[in-house]
Amino acid sequence: MLTDEFIKYIRAERRYSEHTALNYERDVRRFVQDMCDAAGGVPVDRFDPETVSTDDVRQWIMKLSRESGLGPASVNRMTSSVRSFYRWLRKTGRVATDPLNRVINQKKPSHLPGYIPESQIGQVIDPLHDGVLTDEALSDDARYITQRNSLMLLVFYSTCIRLEELRNIRLDDLSDGFRELKITGKGDKQRVIPVIDYTRRKIGQFIEGFRTAKICAESENYLFLTVKG
Repeated sequence: MLTDEFIKYIRAERRYSEHTALNYERDVRRFVQDMCDAAGGVPVDRFDPETVSTDDVRQWIMKLSRESGLGPASVNRMTSSVRSFYRWLRKTGRVATDPLNRVINQKKPSHLPGYIPESQIGQVIDPLHDGVLTDEALSDDARYITQRNSLMLLVFYSTCIRLEELRNIRLDDLSDGFRELKITGKGDKQRVIPVIDYTRRKIGQFIEGFRTAKICAESENYLFLTVKG
């Protein structure tokens, strides 16, 4: 049988792992069986790959998706196995054309990344911030750096700006009591981003803190600085 020869080929010549070879075997055997069933119950050992059309393959893919309940990733994997089967058939002269040439893979659904609700941001930032304030062993410089880093994380998360944009935030980019942040992006294009209340309060506390402690020079206009400015 053609399927048996193909499986021997991918095991011996392509040197696929046993797991991969088993997936190919299962996918191709299912395809052949489904094509035979669609042709009126043709015996598998009499399967003729030349009789399969592009429409046959497309209907098979639709059946996998609708009736079998398989997701796009599984369907695409099975389709890939059949593609390899037909490439081998052409290479060995068993078929003249490949019915999968005009068959495209299914699109995988895009999943939005998870996020931390605004109401829970404080649960992430507060322990770090409060720990810094109560740790008497920390020097002023170490305290400043830790507070700066936690605020950078907070602003980065809550505004969704680029890392380079985060580093270049200037004090005069903040307005309306830190409720708005002006960002200069690529091509010097500017946009204004609203700042949520929790982040706004932390920005105000941070600026007041390093000015009171005189960590950085008053003339520095950037929000995030090293201890030397």
